[in-house]
Amino acid sequence: MIREDADGVTIESVVIGGDDDPRFAARYRIGCDARWHVRRAEIAVAGDTRIVRLESDGAGSWTDARTPLPGFGTALDIDITV
Repeated sequence: MIREDADGVTIESVVIGGDDDPRFAARYRIGCDARWHVRRAEIAVAGDTRIVRLESDGAGSWTDARTPLPGFGTALDIDITV
């Protein structure tokens, strides 16, 4: 699902994968500003209570909602692979 309004864009989807056991499903939500710069992302594996939450200033600085993540370099978006 893609939802766009004056504040930006929200993308929500599910990824189902695995050629062999264990198969898995993960859901994600990506929030972008009005210029489509990723500002936040949430990723969770189905059946697991943990959620990865990332936030960006839109210019390449990332945090896990509290701690800076310098290992992300100056990435402007995220790539979710299975």
